[in-house]
Amino acid sequence: MACNLASNSTIDCLNSKGGVKIAYIGELADLNTYTVTSGAITAMDLATGKKFWTYNLEKNNASYSESMKKNFDNGTKYYEGTFAFNTKKMAAATLLEFDVMAQTPLMLIYKDNNGKYFITGIENGGQLMTNDATSGKAFADLNGNTLSITFEEPAPIYEVSSVIVATLIVPSA
Repeated sequence: MACNLASNSTIDCLNSKGGVKIAYIGELADLNTYTVTSGAITAMDLATGKKFWTYNLEKNNASYSESMKKNFDNGTKYYEGTFAFNTKKMAAATLLEFDVMAQTPLMLIYKDNNGKYFITGIENGGQLMTNDATSGKAFADLNGNTLSITFEEPAPIYEVSSVIVATLIVPSA
């Protein structure tokens, strides 16, 4: 099968902002169906009563990065994503929540600082790979957790509309 390029690219306005504003994390096992059209999720349904949990993030606290990985010898290609974020103040409930999170494949929706939503983990799920808890040493050091969730998916991260996101999440308190 031939792979044909299908579009041109232009330079957009120079007004983009980096960083992640808010994250929503759910369990892959809760996903029923989804529809992808032109690289965006246009419909998504979770099992009855299941939702993504809201993780409010502080400014300059979280990032998502993704790299295409390719093996010419095997003819394979996939996308490896990493979501990294911090939480403030170590607490028993938070540590237990992260322990449970480390035991199940995860899906991630995030809202970036440009107001756009993206989703990953809907094919294979992501894994909480690191949770570095620290008390800090100096008075101004982080007392909390630094976490990293990794994803290996067959397609790049998908954009998803705020309308669809609103039906999938448990709003923050």
